[in-house]
Amino acid sequence: IRLSEKLINWRFAPDGKSILTLDRQGRLARLTGHDFQESETVIDVGAIEVGALVKSMFRLSLISTDCRLAAVGTTTGGVQVWDLQRRKLLHKVSVSTGNVWPLGFLLKSRKLFVYCEHDSSIREWDMSEWRETRSCTAKRIVPPFAATSDEHWLLLGQRGGRDLVLNTATGGEHRLDPYTGFSWGATFSANGKRFAGASSTGFVKLWEWDAVTGTRRQAHTFDRFMLGAHSVAFSPDNKRLAAGSSGHESIRLWDVESKEDLLALDEPSWGSWKTDFSPDGNVLGSLDMLGVLRLWRAPSWEEIATAEAKEKAVLKQP
Repeated sequence: IRLSEKLINWRFAPDGKSILTLDRQGRLARLTGHDFQESETVIDVGAIEVGALVKSMFRLSLISTDCRLAAVGTTTGGVQVWDLQRRKLLHKVSVSTGNVWPLGFLLKSRKLFVYCEHDSSIREWDMSEWRETRSCTAKRIVPPFAATSDEHWLLLGQRGGRDLVLNTATGGEHRLDPYTGFSWGATFSANGKRFAGASSTGFVKLWEWDAVTGTRRQAHTFDRFMLGAHSVAFSPDNKRLAAGSSGHESIRLWDVESKEDLLALDEPSWGSWKTDFSPDGNVLGSLDMLGVLRLWRAPSWEEIATAEAKEKAVLKQP
């Protein structure tokens, strides 16, 4: 399924029956129905300040994991936070000057993290009181952001690979050992036992994650990308790892335990920067830098049986 609407962000709804998308005209829509072809506008946030193509590569917007909130950054230092259930602007706050990129929500503690380009800072905002509560320097163009599903651990990508790990329960923080740093995406598995990150230089790294100490041990490197890796996602059952790439290997998929290379989805794309599985794991989606969202659905057992029957019939023909 190919949805071309010049999108800048998307997310599966928690029930897996719909998808939220945000396009460059500022229309945040809910896609439902067969193959998500039915569209309903949820809110209109106004035209997104994309400007040059290079700006459209990065995360100008953010949709929360529960699809209740959305944040949109501006080129003038502001962030808008929208309540998607009530379909209204919740708050508009000035956090900096210049370009601001929303990075992620922590829903349990009502925190919003943003990246401010003019001073390369990551800033934490308390959404209960709308005040800044923490800041650190990233020195990267839109650093990776990842949190465990329980929001106990938060990782912020830093320059030179000295990633900052925050313990949200205690407020403690420490730096991880350096490595060849990520240029794009990073994510935790749903069970919090693994961590993965993608590099545009052509590899995906997989770590075992210690949820007690917040440390990682490298488990494997998946490489041989022709055009780099830009995003990563674990399947909900923690058994598969998908990576978004470019060209004719839009998505590559591995078995997490065996590290076996399972398949490559051959669909021409340019920089699949936001990849994710549906909650039931049956649909895999990826948004590229040109704003095209591609969806792949796993075949049912019935569809597999039908395909195998047809193949057998063809082989029996003289």
